[in-house]
Amino acid sequence: MNKRLWFSSLIFLLVLCCAICRFSASAQVASVVPAVSTNLVGSSVALSVFTDVDLPYLYQWTRDGTNLIDAGTISGSQTATLSLSNLQLTDTATYVVRLTYTNTLLATAPSTVYVVEQPTIQSIIPVSQGDKITFTATATGGLLSYQWIWQGQELPGATSSVLSFNDAYNDASAGVYSLFVTNPAGTVAWSGPGFLFTKPTPSGTYQGIFFDTNSVVPESSGFFQYTLAASKRSFSGKLSLGANTYPFSGVFSATHESAVEIARTGTNALSLHLQLVSTNDAPLVVGTATDGHWLAILRGNKLYYSSKVRTALAGKYTLSLLNTNTDQFSPGGSGYGLVTVQSNGMVTLSGKAGDGTKISQSCGLARSGDWPFYVSMFKGRGRLIGWLNVSKQVPDSIRGDAVAWVKTPGPDTLHPGGFGETLQPVGSKFVKSSPILSFTNGVAALSGGDLFFENIPIWNFIKVVRKSNSFTPEQSTDNLKLAVNSSGIISGQFIDPLTGMKAPIQGIVLQKQGYFRGYFLSTNTCGAFTLTPGTP
Repeated sequence: MNKRLWFSSLIFLLVLCCAICRFSASAQVASVVPAVSTNLVGSSVALSVFTDVDLPYLYQWTRDGTNLIDAGTISGSQTATLSLSNLQLTDTATYVVRLTYTNTLLATAPSTVYVVEQPTIQSIIPVSQGDKITFTATATGGLLSYQWIWQGQELPGATSSVLSFNDAYNDASAGVYSLFVTNPAGTVAWSGPGFLFTKPTPSGTYQGIFFDTNSVVPESSGFFQYTLAASKRSFSGKLSLGANTYPFSGVFSATHESAVEIARTGTNALSLHLQLVSTNDAPLVVGTATDGHWLAILRGNKLYYSSKVRTALAGKYTLSLLNTNTDQFSPGGSGYGLVTVQSNGMVTLSGKAGDGTKISQSCGLARSGDWPFYVSMFKGRGRLIGWLNVSKQVPDSIRGDAVAWVKTPGPDTLHPGGFGETLQPVGSKFVKSSPILSFTNGVAALSGGDLFFENIPIWNFIKVVRKSNSFTPEQSTDNLKLAVNSSGIISGQFIDPLTGMKAPIQGIVLQKQGYFRGYFLSTNTCGAFTLTPGTP
């Protein structure tokens, strides 16, 4: 072979190799449309492969690793498009196309095909072993999802074909259990009557609150308490709605449900629907309260602690009800409370709301530390209401999602037009000490109230120095005076720079968080006060 021919052959081979490499790299981007599909039984689907490089490929479609051939409902098994007709549940699989060129496998591409039909629950089989009981559902239809139901409500997390209670007495509430099965073709409920669990009602005292979670207003916000006798499933108690208290009584059914009518003189009755939830030795009651015009969500807990069962949460606490409002015509002050938790789980609070109104409450803690916080104010026209929780958490020993502070219009010095605020509760364990907080230099911050300039809120910062349990300004024309008592309450006054009048200050210490928080009173509103270490 002469050199010129040899050289030409070499160039040809190099070009061919480059072309094969380019084709191979391009074919790796092959894809099937649709990549995933959901189809009804009896329908058809076509799977088509696409590539960036147009070559005379040889195609071979496979299902779960097995080569397909054209027969019956399958066609195009060796073409770019695979057609499947009269689909059945057994056709659910992953279909993969193999692309070869010159006996070289250049690419593969998958497509997942789901076939479904209207779901059917064929059986639910219960099996018990000692304290454990298991319900196993068998259903057909493809792409099934499960939701177990208790008393018409979805059981959180119960979303598999098996519902199991390791200790049925403690883990399962009395009531009717059933099942819904869903897939893209529809939803079906268990055709049987369900499964009824019964057990004694947990006797004891229950306390809780009710309010409209979408719009808290005084007329539909209240507190309730009842005592339940397990032997007869009967209960009696009282309900507080503003300035009025109403007695009530009733009996729970085998499913731990009860409907109660509470008569009210001169107005329509209240209707309560109660449902006991008795799991994990921490019973609670849920339900609704209504007068026919409003509907409130009701929840309460069984009191757990007593003279025989002591709580590790016993002690002194301070509570701040943080108000973040910056509206000139709504209250801006943060309320506070001194809190005592006794060893028998009883909790008492005394303090002041963010407008200086005295507040107090006495109730019990649940085993979880939950506290149904409820204070009726302004002769029944106002409320502080929400769920708090006492724990060993540091630094927030008392916390909660939110507390509503609402009032309807009335003859009040401050905010006679009424208001609705959302407060953030924060609490701390309190230890009597001197000084209450150790910082020497701090900053008092005042905002809201009358501190507005052309509807713009003013923030007034004043540097202070601590001497014993008193704070005096480094330099200020506001004549600020502050003193802390042994309970952690801070009080004082300053001269409002806009009105020239004395504005009283009160608040509470949060020792774990390291600051004071409260309110000051202006001519017809209230503002926010904080005292923190450091400089502004």
